[in-house]
Amino acid sequence: MFSKIIFCDEVEKQIDDLDKNILLRDISFFRDIETGKKSLQDYNIHNEGETVRSNTKLRVLREFNVDGKKEFFEKHIIKSAGHRIHFLEKGTNIYIGYIGKHLKTKKF
Repeated sequence: MFSKIIFCDEVEKQIDDLDKNILLRDISFFRDIETGKKSLQDYNIHNEGETVRSNTKLRVLREFNVDGKKEFFEKHIIKSAGHRIHFLEKGTNIYIGYIGKHLKTKKF
């Protein structure tokens, strides 16, 4: 379905838990990125703060399997109602590691 967007194994379970309307919007988002209609830079990209990066328990929530190796997905896009998409750009590929509600932070 997609050639440059790659979904990490963890995403399959996350998709099952998504509201149907959110999932449909996400599919549209991925299609727009894949076809070049939009780029990631068209969205408000956030990086995790120092608290998350330096806290092992919070950091591990943002680590996903890429080619058999755990990678830290520091970047995310905030979608409606606190919905997040965590991603990692690697070469020409965009790995999607997490789709869902705001992941735990020190404050949240």
